[in-house]
Amino acid sequence: MKSEVSNMAPERQSAHYKPNIWTHDFLQSLTSKYDEEEEYYRSRAEKLKEDVKHLFVEAVEVLAKLELIDTIRKLGLSHLFEDEIREALDTIASMENIIENLCGAEEDLLYVTALYFRLLRQHGYETSQGTYETFKIVAQVGRNLGLIENLNFTRDRLVESFMCAVGLVFQPNLSNFRKWLTKVVVFILVIDDIYDNYGSLEELQDFTNAVDRWDSRGIDEHLPNCMKLCFQALYDTTNQIAYEIQNEKGWNQVLPDLKKVWGDFCKALFVEAKWFNKGYTPTLQEYMSNAWISSSGTVLAVHSFFSIMNEPTKEMAHFLDKNQDLVYNSSIIIRLCNDLATSAEEEYYKSRAEKLKEDVKQLFVEAFEVLSKLELIDSLMKLGLSNLFEEEIREALDTIASMKNIENLCGVEEDLLYATALYFRLLRQHGYEISPDIFSGFMDEKGRFSTSKYTKIKGVIELYEASHLGLEGENILVKAKALTTKTLKCSVPSSALDSNLITKTVSHALELSAHWRVYWFDVKWHINMYENDRDMNQILFELAKLNFNMVQATLQNDPREIYRWWRNLGLIENLNFTRDRLVESFMCVVGLAFQPKLSNFRKWLTKVIVFILVIDDIYDNYGSLEELQDFTNAVDRWDSKEIHEHSRNCIKLCFRALYDTTNQIAYEIQKEKGWKQWAEFCKALFVETKWYNEGYTPTLQEYLSNAWISSSGTVLAVHSIFSIMNEPTEEMAHFLDKNQDLVYNSSLIIRLCNDLATSAAELERGDVASSILCYMREANVSEEVARNHIKAMISETWTKNNGQCFSRSPLLQSFVNITTNFARVAHSLYQYEDGFGVQDRDTKKTILSLLVEPMSM
Repeated sequence: MKSEVSNMAPERQSAHYKPNIWTHDFLQSLTSKYDEEEEYYRSRAEKLKEDVKHLFVEAVEVLAKLELIDTIRKLGLSHLFEDEIREALDTIASMENIIENLCGAEEDLLYVTALYFRLLRQHGYETSQGTYETFKIVAQVGRNLGLIENLNFTRDRLVESFMCAVGLVFQPNLSNFRKWLTKVVVFILVIDDIYDNYGSLEELQDFTNAVDRWDSRGIDEHLPNCMKLCFQALYDTTNQIAYEIQNEKGWNQVLPDLKKVWGDFCKALFVEAKWFNKGYTPTLQEYMSNAWISSSGTVLAVHSFFSIMNEPTKEMAHFLDKNQDLVYNSSIIIRLCNDLATSAEEEYYKSRAEKLKEDVKQLFVEAFEVLSKLELIDSLMKLGLSNLFEEEIREALDTIASMKNIENLCGVEEDLLYATALYFRLLRQHGYEISPDIFSGFMDEKGRFSTSKYTKIKGVIELYEASHLGLEGENILVKAKALTTKTLKCSVPSSALDSNLITKTVSHALELSAHWRVYWFDVKWHINMYENDRDMNQILFELAKLNFNMVQATLQNDPREIYRWWRNLGLIENLNFTRDRLVESFMCVVGLAFQPKLSNFRKWLTKVIVFILVIDDIYDNYGSLEELQDFTNAVDRWDSKEIHEHSRNCIKLCFRALYDTTNQIAYEIQKEKGWKQWAEFCKALFVETKWYNEGYTPTLQEYLSNAWISSSGTVLAVHSIFSIMNEPTEEMAHFLDKNQDLVYNSSLIIRLCNDLATSAAELERGDVASSILCYMREANVSEEVARNHIKAMISETWTKNNGQCFSRSPLLQSFVNITTNFARVAHSLYQYEDGFGVQDRDTKKTILSLLVEPMSM
């Protein structure tokens, strides 16, 4: 197989390690009544040892001696009888013609021969109560080191590391060996995680150089603090181990060998990091020539060698040089076993997902009835799986949409409303032309919905959801929304709801319509509800959980790179008045596009939202009117010289960071002049600042004509359309011009949702006017009346937006979905409070659920 450079973007492995379960208090509490201080157990043990020594005397036959030795070894007693075992084996090994006379029974000859061979060759081990005190000392050292508190991306595996050291040597008299090797294994894991999950290529090069030079003064000052901390801890710990070994064992110059193996280890990890960043797949031979070093076998071997020898001899001084094959082969086995474990788990999930996908495709074949197909499609959408079966869904809906007679959607009359509403909703959502007149059969002669036509609450829920997809002028859906809202509100405490599942579904729908919710944010809730559904399909359920976890693992890769950009930008250190909301910004972008393949989109748009917040805070909370005028002019002309030299440094720093980042994004997506919408955004913010400084309250219409731009929707839209296109077409080039209403309506919803959530807090702080305050003063009404008016405006704006929401073009639909998701994310972010202003409540729960906490499999 030849080496090749992959065209696929590399997918960095997830650092989603489970938290450490072994607490400091637990480790310190370890005790045993069998401690050597207990006189009874010690005297009893001595008596039994004498009895066992007598067994050696009684074992006259060779086979009896071998079996006694084998039993002692397996029972963990061999270290207590080393002299007796050595004496017995010396005697057996010196015997002539031993193989021919090992036993009298021919059928036992193979067993006896193999036992004889193994015991003469083998060095076995087991565990002992005497290791507890070592365990506690190592735990205390690990706690004092402080790495885990500062390197929260790495594995906290002290106990597991100690277990590995016990596996190397368990004898009570080798306590120091276990302490030293446990520290070594801990650092192997931490450094491996830094190379795999954290450092940029440039940072890893600097870290590698620092370890190779073994000079803490030479470490790059631009390295992240956690990497500096790791090197300093490695430096101090290794120097201390070398000092302790020299004092205890009598070796001279231990440190040079220890430094060298750490340097070689880091160099090997850096080679693998470069391969990953280049998308390069080496040949197996090329991989193995590096992997035996990155396996950490050489690090363990050298530390073990110096730790185990009590009296250095000339022979031992050259042992490693003469036994490189032993170290190499052991290291290769470590690497191959590691690869098998990692690859096996990854391959299992991938292969399992592919198998489940095939099973789901078979469900499409088996769904003969129209209602069965509709329910299957609905389940796939709610469970976050629709993007995996786009062709199957489109084919099924094409068939259903072409049917001329839909009177027989279902055979049960009480399910007819449910089936009809589901039919309408799914076809409209996917861009098919469908009239709401299909609901006329559920209305009486006066044009009112008749409740006698349906009995099941699920039909009311489905009609309620369908009514939110109404277009302007579709009065039948306006009536449907009013009736279903009233019916559902009345039925929440009613016994008419026949299950807890239905109760939760009704409450969820009334809280916010599915059409107004972020698709991916709602998936986990639906999966949890689906588990309790009587009609739950196990295939869909398992695939939904597996897919959620796999997408989550992919999403976890993005914030690490974005965080490095944000940290290196240095804005937060210099602009301490602004919000540091990188993770919340990333969560919003996940709401726009969660698909794993859109990683670059998420990185670019997260940077955009971060700047939106920073600039918004500059206009709201910091800049003077003169400074803000200069800043606005600088952004408008895209020239830092427009900023007055007397402006404060943070104003200059913010513009320079915006300038550099926007130019970089434009370069990366091969577009120019990405600053136009930034200028419009800043101008709109400046208008609001002037209103505030003048004490002027605009009319609601005047406010909204500016606020839809200051909401940042246009900035997001322009960056999104250029970020999402793979191959620009003429159709896409004019998309924004032709769909200004879509951008306007989505931007307006962002602003109105924001005002509903933050108005009271902003008024208290003295921020600029909101839509609520404008309407209160204009119409001379209370805050409650004004809030209800704004809520009605949001509903009306959604109805207008629905006219542009549904497209049959996959390319256009992807952008339409993202633009509409601006509004959906606003609902999610501001539903209960200011999701950017208040970090530790619902927004935090959403972030943990979406990005941190996997579904249990």
